[in-house]
Amino acid sequence: MKNEVMSMLKILFWPFKAVWHLAGLVFALLGVIFAPILGICLAIAGIVLVFKLVFSLLGVVLMILGGVVLVRAIVR
Repeated sequence: MKNEVMSMLKILFWPFKAVWHLAGLVFALLGVIFAPILGICLAIAGIVLVFKLVFSLLGVVLMILGGVVLVRAIVR
């Protein structure tokens, strides 16, 4: 029973783990200085796209990605 639950949790959380690893890869490649700047730029671009209703879904994704990159830069 416990193994089944752990297996289901791994399946449910893999997208979050993948985004976190992607943010870590971006942070490692871009460096300490450029990662927060990139995170802020992605978040601002996401905010701008949210105001255009056609691109609102892409804007939300960019805001989340920018926030994750920014948090990853601050945490590290």
